Amino acid sequence: MKAPLTIRTLKPKGPDSPHTYVTDQEESDRLTQIARAVVFDPAVYSRAADLIETGGFSQGWLALNSRSKTVDLTSPDAVCFCIMGAITRAGFDLGYIPDQKDAETLWNSLGNPARLALGLSEGVPRWNNTRGRTAQEAIQALRGASIERIEEEYTRE
Repeated sequence: MKAPLTIRTLKPKGPDSPHTYVTDQEESDRLTQIARAVVFDPAVYSRAADLIETGGFSQGWLALNSRSKTVDLTSPDAVCFCIMGAITRAGFDLGYIPDQKDAETLWNSLGNPARLALGLSEGVPRWNNTRGRTAQEAIQALRGASIERIEEEYTRE
């Protein structure tokens, strides 16, 4: 049975946790709407492929600048991306993700729908970071993304 794509409400493990958490239902609902818009739009995957094609492919880092230093996903200096970084940045570029805070919260939550869209049998970060993985393979996976594969597991609402 299909399940709706949702962003769950999570509690931080402690005040020093490096992760961003969703702590109330209203915020969870807002982020869920953003996530649905991102993962069900074929233009996101096309834009993500364009980002990697023009700026480069990263392994182990969401976003890098032209000097290979880590930067925020939404930074104007971000030019090189891993697949999840490129998908998230594409969501930002297309106006779905409003800011860096939401990008930080959402990038990991987009992983399973992205895995389905890309037709991967393993998680996107693991696939992305496999030794020897090339930018061309990442671009090919993004250009071959299928919204229908997501719809086999998730409903849009």
